[in-house]
Amino acid sequence: MIDEYIDEQKIITTVLKNAVEKNKISHAYLFETNGYQNKDDFVLAFIKYLLCPHNYSNNKNCVNCTQCELIQKRIFSEVKHIYPDGMWIKKEQLEELQQNFSETSVESNKRIYVIHNADRLNTASANSILKFLEEPEDNIIAILMTDNIHQLLDTIISRCQIISFAKNNKALEKNYLEKIKKNINMNNDIISLDETILKEKIDVKPYVLYTTRPIRTGEKDGIDYNFLSNEKMEYNLKEKKENIIEYRTYNTVYGPWTYATIKDSQFEKQKDLLMEGTLESYNAVKNYFENDDEINVIPIYIEVDDGIRLERALKRERQQEKPKYEEMCRRFLADSVDFAEEKIEKSGITKRFENINIDECVNEIIKYLSENN
Repeated sequence: MIDEYIDEQKIITTVLKNAVEKNKISHAYLFETNGYQNKDDFVLAFIKYLLCPHNYSNNKNCVNCTQCELIQKRIFSEVKHIYPDGMWIKKEQLEELQQNFSETSVESNKRIYVIHNADRLNTASANSILKFLEEPEDNIIAILMTDNIHQLLDTIISRCQIISFAKNNKALEKNYLEKIKKNINMNNDIISLDETILKEKIDVKPYVLYTTRPIRTGEKDGIDYNFLSNEKMEYNLKEKKENIIEYRTYNTVYGPWTYATIKDSQFEKQKDLLMEGTLESYNAVKNYFENDDEINVIPIYIEVDDGIRLERALKRERQQEKPKYEEMCRRFLADSVDFAEEKIEKSGITKRFENINIDECVNEIIKYLSENN
C-alpha cells in the first residue's frame, strides 16, 4: 500500500495521492530518488494506486486482486519496465516500447512505462524518449527514475513533474526543501488571487482574523492579522463568548497557535466581508449565522495544485528572518487532510475555482456571487 510509505515520504506520498484522487495526474513524472532504498517498492505501490480496478476504496490499497499481483511481479502487460542494457538504455528498447504501446490496450484504461536509471539514456535513446514526452497520449503515463537528475537533458526535465524523494523520514532540513522548490513543476504565470484584485471589482472588505501566531517578517498588525498575546486571546474566549464566531487551536512545532473569528466592529462598518479560512472555520461561520436572515454566507473555494501550494509556502518561508520549514511541512500535510474530498463534499461545496487565468477566475467569482447573493 502506498500509505506504508507515509512516514518515510510524507510530502510526495500526499502530493501523488491527491493528484490521483483529484484526477490531476501528470503525463510524465521524474522521480529524483536521492538514493532512497525503497524506491522500487514505492513506484510499484504508486502504479497499483493508479491502476487497481477496485480503486482503493477509502484510500486503502487492494493488495489481493490479480492485477495488483501482476503489477507487483512486474508482468502486468500494461506496465513496462525499462532497465539499462549493459551500460546504457538503448534507442531500440524505446522503439520497442513505442511499438508495444501503439497496440490497443485490453487490460487497463491507462498504460505506464517506468525507465529505471534514466540517467543512463544515451544521446539516441534520450532523443527518442523526448519525442514520446513531447506528444503524450492521454492514457500513457511515464515514470523516469534517477539518482542523478543533473545528467538528464534539460528538455526531458522540463517536460516532467519532478518528485524529489527524501533520503529518510527526517529529511525536513533546509537543503532538502530547497531541492523541492527547485524541482517542482509549476506554471510560473499563475498569480495569487489577492484581496486587491477582488476589491477592484467587488464591493467587499477583507476580514482581519485574530491569531496568537508570531508575526512574520513583512506582516502588519491589524492588516494581515490582529495579533494577540495568548493571555489576550484567552480573555476574549472566556469573557466575550457571545462575540466568538469560531476559533481553532493548532498544535504546531513551536507550540499551540490559536486563530479566531470575532464579531467586532468590522461587521458593523462593512456590509460585505471577504473571510479567509479553513473548511472548519467556514462551517462554523455558516452555523453561527444560520438563523440570521440578513446574512448570507457564500463559500468561494479556490483549488490550488499541491505543487503550487508548496511552492508558495516555501517562497513565503524563505523571506522570513528565521524560516520555520518544519512547521511549514506540518501545515502542508495537515491542510491536505483538512481539505480532503469527503470534507469538501460534507461542507456542501459544489463550485470550485482555479486561478490559472486571474481575470477569468475573478469574473467567474463575480458571476457566482451575483447568482447566489
